[in-house]
Amino acid sequence: MIMKKVVIIGGGTAGWLTALVVNKFWKNTEVTIIESSKIGILGAGEGGTPNFGRILSLLDINHKDFFEKTNSTVKGGIHLFNWTGNNELSKHLFVGEEPNKFTYHHAYHFDARAVAEYFKTISISRGVKWIDGEVDMIDNDGDTIKSISLKDTTKIDLDFVFDCSGFKRIIIDGIHSEEWISYEKYLMMNKAFTFFLPQLNENIGYSKTYTHMISMNCGWMFQIPLQHRWGCGYVHNDRYCTLDEAKKEVEDYLGCNVDIQKVFDFKPGTHKRSWIGNSISIGLSYGFIEPLEATSLMSTIMQLKRLIDTEFNENYKDRYNIWCYQINEQNLNFIRYHYLCERTNVDFWKECTNMPLPEKLLKVLDKNNSLIPKSDLELLNMFQLEESSINELTFYVNNYSTIFAKNKNKGNKKLL
Repeated sequence: MIMKKVVIIGGGTAGWLTALVVNKFWKNTEVTIIESSKIGILGAGEGGTPNFGRILSLLDINHKDFFEKTNSTVKGGIHLFNWTGNNELSKHLFVGEEPNKFTYHHAYHFDARAVAEYFKTISISRGVKWIDGEVDMIDNDGDTIKSISLKDTTKIDLDFVFDCSGFKRIIIDGIHSEEWISYEKYLMMNKAFTFFLPQLNENIGYSKTYTHMISMNCGWMFQIPLQHRWGCGYVHNDRYCTLDEAKKEVEDYLGCNVDIQKVFDFKPGTHKRSWIGNSISIGLSYGFIEPLEATSLMSTIMQLKRLIDTEFNENYKDRYNIWCYQINEQNLNFIRYHYLCERTNVDFWKECTNMPLPEKLLKVLDKNNSLIPKSDLELLNMFQLEESSINELTFYVNNYSTIFAKNKNKGNKKLL
């Protein structure tokens, strides 16, 4: 039987996860990944949601080995500090089994660059071909991608291609010019920088840990506990502060200097379609909301799981595109809901609160922006997530009522 040549553009977590999934679940394929060591990866995200543990199991990856080689910690959810402006701690705790060494359907914090290298090593050991190169030219006939030429003149013929090129969006923007649906009228964040802090807890091990999301004057700061360090960053709006001003606010809060590792700009939104012709856009190349709640990695895994379930059948293309779009709509609703936290002591948070709300989010809120009690079935119908799995739905259906005090979260408390 003739082998189908599948090419993946871009490494990082999305690219190498895609390589592992295609290699295992798409029969009669020869998988090649193109990754440039000169460009590197974004590597900013260092946390996931419970479906990350599930995809590891699905790919026959040893959790203990992964945990030890990627400096991971077990993620039990998120702690939001002072998002109400009342010096409160709000909590979004993941629903599911208590994590331990023997149950692996839970989330991790991890070193994103170490994870990419880990997945790369496993992929190559399983037969995935790796090319260190930069895409120069793409030969297409309408929606069909025929070949890719690299800057060193190497030409690669293909039958199918995955765009995992991140914000470069080499195929979906560069070739297809696919329609972009902006979420900027709903969300403020458009810039972030990352930095590291030392990890002082030598016994962090398998203890349950939490991502810290700290409300700042022009955005929010994240602190993610790893075995060897804290991965941190400030997500903000550059209309309200310069990069130097944002860095100073962080340093004043922490009481120490920080060295910025990476700065990136982004626009919240999604492409209308992911699967076009013989290409599928996965992860950041398809769309991005913002770093809050790790919805980008979660959606990447959901996209890949849906391809596994449909056996990469092209007849499912239209339904797949509708489903992917609805998932990003739901991510928008969930992220936008966080900014109804009613912090009103600075102009930035006032504007966040008063920005328009998506139509589907309005359907579950009363005039005071508090949740209207709904059954799981009612929520599923409202959000049009009928085709999602029960594990996927758990994240959405159960989590709206867990964030802020006015929405029945009994876990809020004043900070000391």
